[in-house]
Amino acid sequence: MLALLVTLLFGGQSNACSCGPQHPQTAFCHSDIVIKGKIIQREQVTTGNANEGSEWIRYEIKQTKMFKGFEKATDVQYLYTPHDGGLCGFEPTDDVLDNQKELVIAGMMGEDGRVSVSVCSFIQPWANLTSSQKRGIMFTYKNHCNCKISPCQFVPCALSSEQECLWTDGLFTRSWDHVQAQQYACVKQDNGVCGWAPQKPTGLRDHPREITFISSAYDDVTSSTVAIDGVISTASASDNVTSGAGDTDDVTYALDITFSASP
Repeated sequence: MLALLVTLLFGGQSNACSCGPQHPQTAFCHSDIVIKGKIIQREQVTTGNANEGSEWIRYEIKQTKMFKGFEKATDVQYLYTPHDGGLCGFEPTDDVLDNQKELVIAGMMGEDGRVSVSVCSFIQPWANLTSSQKRGIMFTYKNHCNCKISPCQFVPCALSSEQECLWTDGLFTRSWDHVQAQQYACVKQDNGVCGWAPQKPTGLRDHPREITFISSAYDDVTSSTVAIDGVISTASASDNVTSGAGDTDDVTYALDITFSASP
């Protein structure tokens, strides 16, 4: 996978760290611990013995909610991260520290019981998440970790199995923070196939539907690939297009598609 160098909301850009695109559901499923809480103190500590110890930054956390990791810990008091941004250490902004903003934090737990995070960890202000992302973190993601979300960075893209969803937000914005990340989860449907499903009540939308052509077709081809709200669909030259969002939220669009032969 081509690594996408990103500057995360809380971490300064580091020449030593590149973070691949990560859907919130993937971050949730790949983490040992997911909590909501506030950072109330920061200090530099040494782990191990005095001669061979490692330098870490330790953040004291006031946990307010746990979403994942009940079998590993009941209350997370500290987060550990490398002391240097060049080692992929996580560094919150002054605004987060000074105002003790409530964060959703996805971390890994080591054999020593310490919860660690890095610049690539999913750490976001709870207030900045969409209602769909909050619903996913609280209810949906944990039940569908057997579905894989695969970033589509260049077209054409193809599914490798029925337990996979193509993530196409990167075709619209290099930050990958678009409709599928903000509004959808990859869930196993009744037929056992994984597919995108909206995480909000029917009829409620944060913004209008968006239809974008991804590839064109010619005289001898009867269909073309489009994206509806970032969800890949196939459009017939004479038919309507239905979103792949599921039976509870299907919306049909009539497209006036004109095909022309290549020069």
